[in-house]
Amino acid sequence: KSKKTIKENPLDSIVILDKTKTEQSWDNPLDNIIFKINPKAEVTIHNIYKDTNVIVIDDFLLNIDELSNQNKLDRIIEKSYKTWDDEHPYPGLQHPLNLNNSNQIDKIIKKLVNNKLTKFSETKLENDPVLSVGMKFKEKNIFTTNPHIDVNSRYSYAAMLYLNKPDDCYEGTGIYESKLINNIYPYINGQYIGEDKFYNLYKENSEIIRDSNSHWKLIHVLKMKYNRLVIYESSLFHSMYLKSFDLFKKHRYTINMWFDSPNAII
Repeated sequence: KSKKTIKENPLDSIVILDKTKTEQSWDNPLDNIIFKINPKAEVTIHNIYKDTNVIVIDDFLLNIDELSNQNKLDRIIEKSYKTWDDEHPYPGLQHPLNLNNSNQIDKIIKKLVNNKLTKFSETKLENDPVLSVGMKFKEKNIFTTNPHIDVNSRYSYAAMLYLNKPDDCYEGTGIYESKLINNIYPYINGQYIGEDKFYNLYKENSEIIRDSNSHWKLIHVLKMKYNRLVIYESSLFHSMYLKSFDLFKKHRYTINMWFDSPNAII
């Protein structure tokens, strides 16, 4: 879920700041950790819908234990100056991280993907990843309970690294088709449908999404796996996929990054 401010899309996941604290007054234990990417990581391409592909990269980091250390994650949750907000679409906490080797990460990931995603080579990795900690669904927020998008322009990409240890991995990320426009993107005839039609996709539909329902058809599930990186277009309708919401008894940890198209509306 993106924290970017999209001028034409008010539904993006903007991280809410605690107004009483505008600066981080503690050392984030995950800041400036170098991502040591495994050059022999296993890359799998999945064609999920017509000409749309997603990428799964297993055994992504050689130093995954540094990022998934529970003591470090607990400290961020305890000390973060980001606050819970019922209006915020993300069902938990999102805290910014500083990348120490973003240019290298960009190049290595693009080498691993090897032109298997449309126009991915034209994107740029934004140096503003976040640690996302899924905690509980906000049942009154339709953009928590339904599939959402991160941006409304095509060919920008989201990359998400699963940090949950093997015993705590469950379900994953679902990709959905809107039954109202018969598309996995908010597009008709190659054009963005506009804000009014976009909002209508969610009208009178507050049902928590699991599989398919009257508004959405489940197309593909990117399964959660420790040290797995998944890459998909940011404008795809997607959602945290859980068959049972009791599983939020365990937090869901991911690191999210964004590769922006030169034409992205930011």
